[in-house]
Amino acid sequence: FSKLTQDAINGGPLVNGQEYYFAVTAYNRNTATGAAVTTLESSPQVQICVPQAPPPGKRYNAEAAQLIASEHVAGTSDGIIQATVVDPTQTTGDSYKVAFGANDDGETVWSLINTSTGKTLIANSTDQSGSANYVGAEGFEISVSGPPPGMKDWDAVDRFWTWGAAGDWGAEGFSGAITGDPNNQWFEATTLSPADLRTVEIRFTAVNEEPGENQYKPLDVNNEDVSYAYRYLRAPGADPPAIGEHTWLPEDAQYDVSKYIINTEGDGYVFQDRVPICLSAWDIESDPPRRLEVGFLENNQPGGHVNGAYGPAWYSTISNIAGGGPREWLFIFGLDYTDPNAGQNSNILLQSGLYTEPLPHMWIVFADRRQEAFFPQEDATFTLLANHVNTPTDEFTFAVPGTESSDELAAEDAELINLFPNPYYGVNTAETSPYSHFVTFSHLPPKATIRIYDLSGSMVRKIEKDDPDQFLRWDLTNTNELPVASGLYIAHIDLPDLKKEKVLKFAIVQEQQFLQNY
Repeated sequence: FSKLTQDAINGGPLVNGQEYYFAVTAYNRNTATGAAVTTLESSPQVQICVPQAPPPGKRYNAEAAQLIASEHVAGTSDGIIQATVVDPTQTTGDSYKVAFGANDDGETVWSLINTSTGKTLIANSTDQSGSANYVGAEGFEISVSGPPPGMKDWDAVDRFWTWGAAGDWGAEGFSGAITGDPNNQWFEATTLSPADLRTVEIRFTAVNEEPGENQYKPLDVNNEDVSYAYRYLRAPGADPPAIGEHTWLPEDAQYDVSKYIINTEGDGYVFQDRVPICLSAWDIESDPPRRLEVGFLENNQPGGHVNGAYGPAWYSTISNIAGGGPREWLFIFGLDYTDPNAGQNSNILLQSGLYTEPLPHMWIVFADRRQEAFFPQEDATFTLLANHVNTPTDEFTFAVPGTESSDELAAEDAELINLFPNPYYGVNTAETSPYSHFVTFSHLPPKATIRIYDLSGSMVRKIEKDDPDQFLRWDLTNTNELPVASGLYIAHIDLPDLKKEKVLKFAIVQEQQFLQNY
């Protein structure tokens, strides 16, 4: 809808009681090269609009284009429900709710319900784009929006990750290098839904920084932030690079990779073992925070770094997403952490194929190391901020102000009854013909009797009004339909329903008449 407050032709604000004409057309343009027809426009539909105050006795407690705040009464989504008043004359003062559910295809749907009447106004809509849905009988429009699944943002202390070349991987977060979107997986589909994504804080600890076999291994395996991660291997059946064949390690840092290849059987990225790595992952939306299982990938290639420790290379040295590169990718799973030293394991993560088995991936990090000589530090953190999509547990409520009316207000508004223009000086700007002259009474209740007298006390015209319009035009003629003379007049207005009277004084100066034919 459009809200207009200014007269674009004559300038200045719109005037109450003045008719304004709008021609509405549908228009389209074809921008295709060589198109025979480039524009199409429908015939105009003329609409006449008259700005006006509320009818006597009524108060519109809402305004056109007024935004109505909603309250998130259930659920934890980041969804936004926005109601906007379109027609204050139609709003009811009722209360409403937007409730979410799922259809037979598993899609999230929402319904708008008038909780004052129990009537469902919009049922099972899948539109969460934020586009407006007009509820004409209730006088407002509503838009429902929900964030896309995946990463909202990130925060870090002593950040060592960067997107670097990993930003080319097309993930939705961290400039393309981190994903939490179940629809944006590079492995077998996750068993988690978008509603399962949680904000996770990764807590780091210090590591060995020297190039070679021990790089990235925790300095203290007993540190509380060291996790025993599930290690998976890409190309486990390939011959490991011989000593001296690592493409990005110094000659004196070469080592025997074969000792880290334990399981060569199976499809996809094969599980090897659980090893200590330099971080822990915590679901910080839980109270207390819930520690999660983690895993990582290594790549059995000359450009890989198969050493039983998670650690991406410096982005300027080699890409962490290259097929022949390290591919040191971190996985955070939606499972409670287990301690293998206590004989515990999440058996689902011990399956042989990371690439072929559906696992509960919550977050996948493809990031590179940010600086050549900067590694994970004690007390460093990286927080993965999750988008929370709308789910069947979410519910929003709001109320739209309605219309107030009473006889007391109508009696009060009787004092506003007026006539314009006053004086009538030969012409009325609303007149469209030299033979059409009138003045307009305003703020009239549905029933009124108007008697117009000249100063001699003679009644020149009696007008009966019995309609809901608050305006009434007098065509400046007497009972015999002849133009009245210039002069001062008195209008006595009787309001039978309100048992009130109103007296107006006004002046009329008729224009000089020129006969066009004689």
